[in-house]
Amino acid sequence: MMQLLANTTSPFVRIARVALIEKGLHIEPTVVDPWADDVRLRQANAATRV
Repeated sequence: MMQLLANTTSPFVRIARVALIEKGLHIEPTVVDPWADDVRLRQANAATRV
C-alpha cells in the first residue's frame, strides 16, 4: 500500500499531492513531525526529510 508521509509546511508534499490528484489516486497523507524523531519517518527515509 502506498503511503504519503507529510508535514503541513513541506512544499514537496504539496507537489506530490497535486500529482496524486491529477493521476486520480486517493491517498490520505500521514502527518509526521520531522523534528520529533518520528520512527515511521526514520524507517522510510534515513535523512528524515519530508
